[in-house]
Amino acid sequence: MIQRLPVEYRLLLACSRATTDDDQQARIRQLIDAGPDWELLIMTARRHGLCSLLHRHLCAMERHHVPSDVIERLATIAGNYRRRNLVLVTELLRVVAILEEAGIDVIPYKGPALAQYAYRDFSLREFVDLDLLIRPADAIQARRTLIAAGLPPTNAYSRLAEQLYRYFHCEFKFVLLREVTLEVNWRPAPAYWLLPRIGDEGWERLEELRLAGIVTARLDPIDQLIVLCVHGCKHVWDTLKWLVDVAELLRCEPQLDWVSLQTRAHEKGAGVMVEVGLVLAHDLLDAPVPEEFLATARRRPRTMKLVGKVKERSFEANSVPYGTLQTLPFVAMAAQKPATKIMLYCLIVPYFILHRLIRPAGSHISKLVGATKQARRWSGLCG
Repeated sequence: MIQRLPVEYRLLLACSRATTDDDQQARIRQLIDAGPDWELLIMTARRHGLCSLLHRHLCAMERHHVPSDVIERLATIAGNYRRRNLVLVTELLRVVAILEEAGIDVIPYKGPALAQYAYRDFSLREFVDLDLLIRPADAIQARRTLIAAGLPPTNAYSRLAEQLYRYFHCEFKFVLLREVTLEVNWRPAPAYWLLPRIGDEGWERLEELRLAGIVTARLDPIDQLIVLCVHGCKHVWDTLKWLVDVAELLRCEPQLDWVSLQTRAHEKGAGVMVEVGLVLAHDLLDAPVPEEFLATARRRPRTMKLVGKVKERSFEANSVPYGTLQTLPFVAMAAQKPATKIMLYCLIVPYFILHRLIRPAGSHISKLVGATKQARRWSGLCG
């Protein structure tokens, strides 16, 4: 499939890794010599959150291979992310310290922590928000602790609404910095989605991660892979950087226990989700996945149908992010347990009513009220 892609996409995929060997560098030079559309390449890299990796590998090529203005544009983008990441790492560690001082177990399981673990360099991964994982029982205390520490929540709740929200939903959000949201998660999706989640046994398998000189907790490699694959399927793998996360994690864990991975994923009801993520990571990014695992996954028609949907969409021009109504059928097909499938298909109707009828109507009413108030103000001024 990769060989049929335009040169720009093949070049981006070739550069979508933390390190390259001599053969991979020769491949990158060959693709550069094919004359890519540099504007399309940069635009696609920005859409998939891969400009930092692209800049790293194009800079390693001889200067005559890549136009100087392309290097300069990518250097600016990568430099901005590097400085931003340094600030966000500091903020992340500050929030982790606040929660730990309150006696709350917390795992920085995506964003800079994942980049440090899988890429060995948190400046190489682009991330928008910060994510923390806590136990469901600690959600209310965590929210009140962070509010008391001066972090404004994105939504206000009464005490009863707060309890109900914790029971049904999956995260509390806070405004950390301008245009940066902190998401404190206790499950991967709302409870009624019935998606696989990290149980108590996952908290007993935690390992250590050193981030900017501070020791924090991290999920063990198998649990981390399952979380990444569930998250990717929940969003139809809409961004290639999520597949790069999977591929880089596999590269830094050459001794991964694949039998335990398959067993644990199946027990959680995430077997197909993991297959989809690992087949995609292998096919698009050469992730080191055992042939036996791939052969088993490729014999499952449902897995390969989902893989095909992602591949087809990943390189569509001018694609826009999927909404919940588009993701629900995909996640339902990837779900392993019948109860999860039934629930996700049943949710399509209420989500349709909410997103296509109630919210648009509310938006129109708000605009009408605003226009009416504005007309009254003008009428008063003119009168």
